[in-house]
Amino acid sequence: MTNRFLVVTEKRPQIADLDILPQIDRGLIDYKKYHLSIGQSGIKNCFTVQGSRGCPYRCVYCDVIKLSPRLYRRSAETLLDEIQYLYRLGARHIEFIDDIFNVNKKEFKSFFRLLIERKIDMNFYFQSGLRGDILDFEAIDIMMA
Repeated sequence: MTNRFLVVTEKRPQIADLDILPQIDRGLIDYKKYHLSIGQSGIKNCFTVQGSRGCPYRCVYCDVIKLSPRLYRRSAETLLDEIQYLYRLGARHIEFIDDIFNVNKKEFKSFFRLLIERKIDMNFYFQSGLRGDILDFEAIDIMMA
């Protein structure tokens, strides 16, 4: 039997600039094998992407504030670079695992404009959803383009 113990470390600051994180080398995974039995939200051949950490809202029922007290966001450009990389790997479905993907209206619209500009035709899913109260007609039109 092994000796098990708990190691408690000091609290560390979170990375504020998510754009400095390296892109994951997803080419190391055989996704044809992986997706034989694993899917995201019931969708096969779906890749997960995270564009932000945290949430500016302080809902009493949510633990996100404990995990990430501030909202940190990747730029639309680095997010699109990752999605374009996944597109080249054959991905056609992306699920965003952000707490609220459209919390920053300007970046949200910028992301979809860049997507159109780069001519990337994919399906996007938002597991935690989009806040309907901050969607406007312009954002919906850009998403549907």
